[in-house]
Amino acid sequence: MHLHKIIGELVILAETDIHNYFEIAHAIALIFPKELTAQLRQLMDGPIWDGDVISKTHRAALLSMGVATRICCKGSQGYTGAKYIAYTVVKKMEKINDTRN
Repeated sequence: MHLHKIIGELVILAETDIHNYFEIAHAIALIFPKELTAQLRQLMDGPIWDGDVISKTHRAALLSMGVATRICCKGSQGYTGAKYIAYTVVKKMEKINDTRN
């Protein structure tokens, strides 16, 4: 199974299993592709208009994993934002990196 698919399945599980939400987010953080981190962080500061995303390929990967979603903003379509799970995953990644340094 492809890593993005595994992360997508874990995101669905985190969204439905509130009792294990943080543990699942931690598991996602451990396997999250490093090359997608900058795009995820940008979306956390969003929503971001499609023309301003760092990478459309990376945005598509985040959408397929379920950590990002397409939204309307300011009366227009064409924006992408981070889902709630994305914030938790990024915070877990920061904690993991802090303990490794």
